Amino acid sequence: MYDLKIFKDQGLLSKPANNRVTFVDHSNDFPSGSSRKRNRTFDLPDPQYIAIHAAIAGVLNMSGAGRFFDELLDKYKDDEGKVSAVRSWPELETLIGEQLLSQSVTQLFQSVQVR
Repeated sequence: MYDLKIFKDQGLLSKPANNRVTFVDHSNDFPSGSSRKRNRTFDLPDPQYIAIHAAIAGVLNMSGAGRFFDELLDKYKDDEGKVSAVRSWPELETLIGEQLLSQSVTQLFQSVQVR
């Protein structure tokens, strides 16, 4: 069970009661198929990882860096409003570079007059 802390109330369909989230493994709630001997169980989220995530989110929010990353990612959304997943700063730089190159080439072709 975890207490939910929302830094930017946007995009949530509905907040859980008392801002509390409980993870439960429901894998045994479904009948197993005839070809399977027992249901597959799923590991619940690691509390230590969630605590680390919460601490990082808190620092990003308090420092303003979270807003910076939100604006940066919003700036580089594709035509469908999605941002490509990146796992490191160099990957983000590569993504931005590719998008800027694409925009430059598109603008160049649009500015050429055909006679």
